[in-house]
Amino acid sequence: MTNNQERKTLFISYAHTNDDHKNRVKEIATELINNGVDVILDIWDFEKGSDLNKKMEDSVTQSDVTLIIGDKYYVDKANNREAGVGKESIILSNNYVKNLNSGEYRILYAFTEKDDMGDPILPNYMLGNNSFDMTDDANDYQVAEEIARTIYGVPVEPKPKLQPIPDFLEKNSMSSIKKIKKVNIINNKLLDEFIEELKKELTELDKDYKKYQDIQIRRDFSRITMLLKYWDEVVRKVDKAKEIAKISEELLNTLDLNDRNSNDATRIFIRLSFVYTIAYAINIENIEFIEDLIKYDYTVEDRETDYTIINNLCNPSFIQNEIYERRILDYNTHYFEVEERILRDIDFKIVEILEADVFLNFITLFNKEKSKSQFNNWKIVDSQIYSKIEKYKNRFKYLKSFKREKTINQLLSLLNMDNLEEFIEKLETIEYSKFFLVIKKEEIASQK
Repeated sequence: MTNNQERKTLFISYAHTNDDHKNRVKEIATELINNGVDVILDIWDFEKGSDLNKKMEDSVTQSDVTLIIGDKYYVDKANNREAGVGKESIILSNNYVKNLNSGEYRILYAFTEKDDMGDPILPNYMLGNNSFDMTDDANDYQVAEEIARTIYGVPVEPKPKLQPIPDFLEKNSMSSIKKIKKVNIINNKLLDEFIEELKKELTELDKDYKKYQDIQIRRDFSRITMLLKYWDEVVRKVDKAKEIAKISEELLNTLDLNDRNSNDATRIFIRLSFVYTIAYAINIENIEFIEDLIKYDYTVEDRETDYTIINNLCNPSFIQNEIYERRILDYNTHYFEVEERILRDIDFKIVEILEADVFLNFITLFNKEKSKSQFNNWKIVDSQIYSKIEKYKNRFKYLKSFKREKTINQLLSLLNMDNLEEFIEKLETIEYSKFFLVIKKEEIASQK
């Protein structure tokens, strides 16, 4: 929302299907508020003892926009005119027809389920409506932003503004990426060219982030998203994992270690790109690639260290500043939200990044005694209160495979172990890990 734009009010209509659905709606509403939309939600705005029918009617007729978050339970009640949802649907259907006749679209619909034919489940009066797809709750933050953009008339893919003719001798346009797209394997010369251009881009972005002293001004993560797309091209075309480690190492050496308030963009990118690479290697089942990344001898300021330095140096200061000022979120919760925004429109979703994060935490516990770093830990970006691991654990297919001895045997070299018995012995010494939210300790390596 631009500064001169009038704030819009949005009423959310939904069914109290179950606690999970209600909590999901509340999270969506919170994200819409974070995107500048004044949300009316019954659990926040309807007092106990008030006339609910009047409240619903007033909310529908007086708000700028109504968003229906519909599941099958909602649609059945709407079509049958049952209870509160049924009464709302009468009001909404009348308003919807008026919208169509006037060309004003004040009612938006987000469907959370599809029928057996793969079609969205919609109320009868909204069939043919151009709706928002919320069938995958992993994309809720992305769709919430899309809804907010629709409300304020700001498209997700706006036409770029025409810029002045650049000084082509000075402008850093990441020309190396154009070359990388045309080759199958990246040679050393092209890799060095990419590293230098990446460092320049992040340096410029660091300067921009440094200007954001007002926490009310939200940082633009779109450039980091674009750099992560470039990173994906590089990861897929390097010859060896050590070339990826080399990039991370060079970026680490650009950090001002005496000023934790500097290099926010670079710090975010280093950590997220590293975890992204682990997620990629997990996806293609290349444990050797992961091992080379983990065992690479990183050198930062002439000191030899290991990959855990990434976890400890790459904590952007603006996140800490924002949670102190707003007093609403812990550090990891806010960091998770930032990563989620960056990963929109990226092939790998936040669920895969989180799985890789949990994996890194787990193997670090095994390598703790052998670490060259003074920090030798890997902290997962996950809330202590509303754990995203708990929410997404059933999607962690690779981590679930740790029940099988075969999976563990593939990791023995990475963990510097000779056999499964040594792994089990070490496992017994680990008292706590968030990994155990995904799979119980006693279930690890319990199957052939």
